[in-house]
Amino acid sequence: MTPNGPQKEPWLLSKKARGPILRRLIVVVLLIDLAAMVLFAQQISGDLAGGFYWPYPGKMLFPIPVDSPANIPVTEPLTLIDQFVYVVFIWNGMWVAWTAVAVLYIVYPFLLKLRSKRKKT
Repeated sequence: MTPNGPQKEPWLLSKKARGPILRRLIVVVLLIDLAAMVLFAQQISGDLAGGFYWPYPGKMLFPIPVDSPANIPVTEPLTLIDQFVYVVFIWNGMWVAWTAVAVLYIVYPFLLKLRSKRKKT
């Protein structure tokens, strides 16, 4: 830091650049959680008219999939929040669209940089 020069920020990134990177990092974490929920939801059976059920008790889908060890083959209905998340995001295939939007949001800055580099050459 020189008295006449501009002050350098102690962080690697400026405050302006931290926000978008933090948002993209949160989207990556949520995308990983969505992928875990989609894999875990393959165990759910049922339909809209009769309801959705777990094959064993002690399971949870939202916010983080949890599988409590239980060997009793008794069907257990999903909780209301689990039913909502399953029907809206997973059962009807909406998770594919959310994944595409999330991936585009994450890679969009890199695509802009590639595009600007091609224009310069």
